[in-house]
This record gives sequence, structure tokens and C-alpha cells, in this order.
Amino acid sequence: MVESRSASTWNTYRAACRAFERYCEEAGAEPWERCATTAAETIARFVRASHLKPQTLAGYVAAIKAVRRLRQLPPADEIRVALALAAARRRRGVGAKRAPALGIDQLRGVISRIGRDLPGARDRAMILLGWAAALRVSEIVGLTTQDVRFDDAGLVLTIRRSKTDQDGVGAEVYVPMNDAEPMLCAVRALRALLDAVAAQFRHASQSGERLFVSIARSGRLGHSLSTEGARKIIKRRFRAAGLTEHTPHSLRAGCVTAMAGAGIALAESMAHSPHRSVQVHMGYVRRPRGLADSPLRAVFAKAEG
Repeated sequence: MVESRSASTWNTYRAACRAFERYCEEAGAEPWERCATTAAETIARFVRASHLKPQTLAGYVAAIKAVRRLRQLPPADEIRVALALAAARRRRGVGAKRAPALGIDQLRGVISRIGRDLPGARDRAMILLGWAAALRVSEIVGLTTQDVRFDDAGLVLTIRRSKTDQDGVGAEVYVPMNDAEPMLCAVRALRALLDAVAAQFRHASQSGERLFVSIARSGRLGHSLSTEGARKIIKRRFRAAGLTEHTPHSLRAGCVTAMAGAGIALAESMAHSPHRSVQVHMGYVRRPRGLADSPLRAVFAKAEG
């Protein structure tokens, strides 16, 4: 059961349980009540009292329900909880702040400021691979040497588990060489990282080891990077390039947005991401906002012709 859920999912479960149990302690309520009706009322009161964003709150409620199932407790009354969540959305709004997409020019600015030392090689490969393969940070840090297959045209990544693939069905992502701009080539960057590591540490090229690990000031390799550790590194590289609003999710959004801008067919773009839902996939496309970019301009131009 434990292995069927990712580390990030368990982190969400723990955070949700801490918040819920803290509320119940202050309210004098039993957090893991067996009665479905009473449990639903307690969860609904927790929702009404919470100051969390609606999206976060919905995730916490889903986690609390999942923990109830794991504890083999009866499911809480769905309608009562759903009504409380709907009221929270109306009260606070549902607009989530989305990370801006990292465009090619911005990507170029980030990479040009990264040094040529070993930490630089790691960060360059991590950012370029995350952008080119439209990866989540959790997917980046989960990659091992067994998940990468190089050939003359580029590389094939095997994503063994992701946020939307808790069962570990897996997916393959194809990343071609970028011969037009080698500085932004994820394939070259990853090869350079592996070569640099192998040159300094013979054992580091063993099959199955993590691609991205911590590096001490002395240059010594450490443990596998955590998701949070990788996020901090990527955000630091963004800030160095003057990008204070961008987050690691900007890598994934940047790739999907670039494919949409290049006129890539939706099916092909979704296969590359990979996304199962059209709605979710299109949510990653950051449409330019401005009169010059309005699609009506093409309509007017055609009418004039």
C-alpha cells in the first residue's frame, strides 16, 4: 500500500492530517470519527474555518478522505463535504496563480548565466531536460541512469512514476538533439554531466544511480536531490537571470506553450507532456495577452481579403 503512492503524495497526506488534527484538537472534535455523518460535519467545519486557498483545501480534503480509507473507516458524507468546499470556492474565488511559462529567450538567459563547474553542469542538465521533456520536478529528481537511452538523434526518457501515474505504468518521452542551438540542447547537457561525473568519480557511472544528486563545496557527490532541494536550485538559477515570478513549473509550462506556439498538433503535444486530459494540458498553455496577439486579427484580415 505504501509503495503504491509517491513520496509527494505522502507528504500531502501528512500535511493534511497535521492541519486537520490540529483543528480538531482546538475544536474538541474527534478527527477520525467512525460515524460517517459526524465525520463529514467535522470535515465541513474544518473547511469553513480554514484560511487555505480553495485548491489547497480541496487537496487536503481528498487526503483526509484517503487516510480514512487507509484506516478502514466508513467514508464521510460526500454531499456535506462537497457543499462546504463549494462555499469555500465562492467565498475566496478559485483562480489559481499559475506559474508563467519559461520562453526560449528566458531559457537562454538562464543557461547563459550558469557556470562550467560540476554544480553548473548538473543544474544546466536539470533545467534543459525539465524544459525539453516538460517534466515536473518530482519526475526530474526521480530519474536514474537506467531511465535514459541515448542514440544519434537524441535520447529517450522513461518516466517510471508521476503525479498522475501512481501505479507506475510508466511513459516514454523522446528528446531530440537541438542542433540549431547547442547551448540549449538537453541531450548535450546531460551527456556533459554524465561525462564530468564519470571523469571524477568512477563509481558514479554505475547503472541505476540517480542522475541528479547534491554536490558539496568540495565537489564531492552526495545523496539524491529531493524534490524541494531541486526546486530551490532551479528557483535560484531563475533569480540569477532576473526571473523572480517564475517557478520550476515554468519549465513544463514553457515547453507546452512553445509547442502550442509552433503549431504542434494537440495529440502530439499531449503525447510529449504526457497529459491524459485535454483540459489539464491546455491549462499549461500560457496564451499571450494583448491586442497584437488577438485571434480576431486573423479573422479581420481574412474578411478584408
